Amino acid sequence: MSYGILSRGVQTRNQALGLMSNSARQETQRNMQNDQLKRAEKTEKVSGTIGGATTGAMVGGPVGAVVGAVAGYALTELF
Repeated sequence: MSYGILSRGVQTRNQALGLMSNSARQETQRNMQNDQLKRAEKTEKVSGTIGGATTGAMVGGPVGAVVGAVAGYALTELF
């Protein structure tokens, strides 16, 4: 009789450990995805700023580059 109870306890413990391991794996994956999203957003902002500066420089020289950079950054923040 006690063997059955001990066996059930071991099964329950193993099941709980498996669930905790799965939860930790999912959390790690979620953290990695969040980091990737943050890097993508940063890259988008830099790309928008550079694109705006380039366009502004072609249209209005150095002053246009500054205005274009500001506009490019602002647009990446809005959209």
